Amino acid sequence: MIVADILGAMTGTELKSQLHELPPGPLTVPVAEKVAVEVLRTDFAMLSPSGQTLAVYNVRGALNLIDVDSTTRILRRAPASKVWRNPKP
Repeated sequence: MIVADILGAMTGTELKSQLHELPPGPLTVPVAEKVAVEVLRTDFAMLSPSGQTLAVYNVRGALNLIDVDSTTRILRRAPASKVWRNPKP
């Protein structure tokens, strides 16, 4: 589901409001050409005070820095399924 699809680049204010309005869960932030940054949960993303850079951490603590001017939308992804399967005897 596309949460925000804005013509042209998003502003820091638009990005911040979208991140705060979303329920906790996985996101995808498409940037530049054919590149997307996966966000595990909204609390793994932080906008800089200037609103020009989005910092996204993964579960191992690696950091992706995204220029907000290169983002045009935020995609809400369905959470990974946690289906328990009975092992075969």
